[in-house]
Amino acid sequence: MRWNALSLLGAAVLCAACQDGSDDLVGPPSSPTRNTIPAACAGIAYTRPVYVADAAQLAGALASAQAGDLIVLADGVYRRYAFDITVPGTASSPITLCGSRNAVLRSTSLGAGGMIRLKTSYWRLRGFSVDSSQIGIHVTGGRQNVLDSLSVTRTGLAGIKIHQFSRSNIVRNNYIDDTGLVTPEYGEGIYLGTDSAAWGGQADTSDSTQVLNNRFGPRVRSENVDVKEGTTGGTIAGNQFNGQGMIAAASALPHWVDSWVDVKGNGYVIRDNRGEYTLEFGIDVYSKVAGWGRNNQLLNNTFDLRGANGYGFHILAQPNLVSCSNTVVNAGKGFANVTCTP
Repeated sequence: MRWNALSLLGAAVLCAACQDGSDDLVGPPSSPTRNTIPAACAGIAYTRPVYVADAAQLAGALASAQAGDLIVLADGVYRRYAFDITVPGTASSPITLCGSRNAVLRSTSLGAGGMIRLKTSYWRLRGFSVDSSQIGIHVTGGRQNVLDSLSVTRTGLAGIKIHQFSRSNIVRNNYIDDTGLVTPEYGEGIYLGTDSAAWGGQADTSDSTQVLNNRFGPRVRSENVDVKEGTTGGTIAGNQFNGQGMIAAASALPHWVDSWVDVKGNGYVIRDNRGEYTLEFGIDVYSKVAGWGRNNQLLNNTFDLRGANGYGFHILAQPNLVSCSNTVVNAGKGFANVTCTP
């Protein structure tokens, strides 16, 4: 989908009722078990443990973090408009924020901002839950971050957004669902890069993102993964896509909410994914800007379109490689609109 200032403003207006005090967002305060390291944090090297049990403590720990810290969330609800992460770790001593799925970071608004706004590098987020925000995790200009084994649900727009020259981030083993509650066509599971209409003269080279072994849906209302023009060299592998909740956009523009994976970038390897249910296609590859949507490899994916009237692989730019190792069933138009490569 395309994102711009007007779309974000519209989302905020549409969700005026989702601001502080909305009953459906209210949760209990944290009820911590203090100074214990949960299983979600096991095996992580650190130099200093920092234990937090409520939203104020968490905000303070993030603001005063040091390289090598292990910030441990006690179980409970951490209710705040957003949590900003701006202190960098290092390659040798990343900073970790971790907790069990019962540690829930919950925003006060579906209409604006991100629950976690990660604006720096060398962080590991592991294990906990994020819900009830406009964007669950919003990575801006961050590099070498790892988002691992998180639950990201109930978002006004996208579940996870990585853009503004973010590089070499890993998104793996997460559960992403119930996105696009405010504007369904902007409810991507994972959104990589920036639409060319908002480049400002320079492509957003948010390159080398790895999207690995995540589970999407069944209530992701837009594409499970949206790869924008300007991005290169990523990997999308081992994921499970479920498009039952995808909603056709009101706009008549082409390529809006029609596939699990929408690819306008270059040099992606998309392999070993499984998918079922979609509005039209399994993977849609095309060129929105000249020179983009090229040199992608689609290998060993297994798709059941459940009777959707499209192709498993819809390729509108060249060169791209669709391997004959892919499997597609129950697609109205068949395997692909191009000849596969043995």
